[in-house]
Amino acid sequence: MTQQSLYRQRSPRALRSPHARYCGAIALVLALSVPRAESWAQGRETLETKVTVRGDRVQLEWSAKHPWDAILMANAPGLVAEYRIAGGPASLDCLAAGAPQAAASRGGCRGLQGARDGQARDRSVTYTLPATLVRVPDGAACLRFRMPDGRPLPLRRVDRDRTETTRFRYPEWEAAARQVVERDALVRRVRDAKAALEGKRAEIAALEARNNQAGRGSAPACDAIAAPDLEVSASERPLAEPREHEIVARQVCVMRVNTAARTHATLPLTSRLRTGVVLPPSVLDTVLALLPRAKDTAPGLAADRQQQLSIFRRDFAQLARQVPRYRSDVTGAGYALPHFGTFDDVLRLQTYGAAAGGFVADDLEGGKSPRAQFALGWVGDNLEAYSRCVDEGQSQVAMAAGSAAELAARRPALEQSARQALVKACHDDVARLDALRARLGPLEVEVTAAEQALAALRAPPPLPDRAREVNGEACVP
Repeated sequence: MTQQSLYRQRSPRALRSPHARYCGAIALVLALSVPRAESWAQGRETLETKVTVRGDRVQLEWSAKHPWDAILMANAPGLVAEYRIAGGPASLDCLAAGAPQAAASRGGCRGLQGARDGQARDRSVTYTLPATLVRVPDGAACLRFRMPDGRPLPLRRVDRDRTETTRFRYPEWEAAARQVVERDALVRRVRDAKAALEGKRAEIAALEARNNQAGRGSAPACDAIAAPDLEVSASERPLAEPREHEIVARQVCVMRVNTAARTHATLPLTSRLRTGVVLPPSVLDTVLALLPRAKDTAPGLAADRQQQLSIFRRDFAQLARQVPRYRSDVTGAGYALPHFGTFDDVLRLQTYGAAAGGFVADDLEGGKSPRAQFALGWVGDNLEAYSRCVDEGQSQVAMAAGSAAELAARRPALEQSARQALVKACHDDVARLDALRARLGPLEVEVTAAEQALAALRAPPPLPDRAREVNGEACVP
């Protein structure tokens, strides 16, 4: 072949892609560097390479005149497969399925690594192919050698009708490997189909058992569901009739004053004045009696405070002795709390009232009569706190009773709404059960089809035991 004929190989049609142009350039270099008379099997057509297959082995040989000889001697290329999968582009298979000598690098897939034949300086590497591929190819499964830097190793010249220079095909191994991966895929398909079928059957059985246990295994049974009896949840507090709201509020407020009286009963008057809590009417009367009185004057409480004091005296006289019984009645009925607040609450004074009590105590400890503004202010704040407790207590008792009455009035509607929800849930379960049963048929068909496809697979013929050169068997995935 003349140099002009080699240049004619680089026509636009032949080198219409970057890959083809690259491999064409390699082909030109190799062709120009090889003499006409060849003593090697490698030559112009095979670009100083020879690829043979036998059994599960692929052997790569190259001549000392190969321009990449030094690279190939230092680091032989890896062997990779390239094929398309259904609905996808062509991609590399590192041939790692069942091949421990397959390797990966930072640059990606290095591929199947070969073993040197004979001496370290021999220009021959043998690769042992794995029995299977990673995926099922959609079309041809091509093989090619990949240099450590990722470049493909050309195996044939490019010409007008053949632009593929690196990929080759081993049809017998491809068929055997394809069948192994197809069998594995079918085994997984059978396993997954059976698991889906058994899972659906278990789901149906569980739903049937639940529906039957509840007596709701059909649409008529769902329609026959009765309304549930919605009992008002037990409260921690007792409820009072409207006519009892005021007396209950006064009883709880007196209980709080009584708690403070028992807690501070052993303290002297001056110490009790500094507690900042409402004290019994007797203590208020004691403080008022200590106020100085000029001739023909009667410094004391205003009329509204006098009325509050009278009510406070009356309530405490009547209800303080009833505190133990009230507590016993409430707890004996199963309640943990009184009508409002807690059993240990006390009534606290506002900041001004608490400070006024301290000033009165200071005056008494100093041997002086208490100053009227502080004594009257402290007494007034005690009366105001008690009156406020009664008013707020009545509101809380009335609110609790109103909420309970409202809930009782809404109970029939709530029960009917609950029944409708139960009926709907029952019908949903029945419909879901029907849908699940309808899906059993397709799942059973899938299991049968997968098992039949698996049974239809036949063992491929053994790989050929005769060596065959495959440089010329170009392959396009």
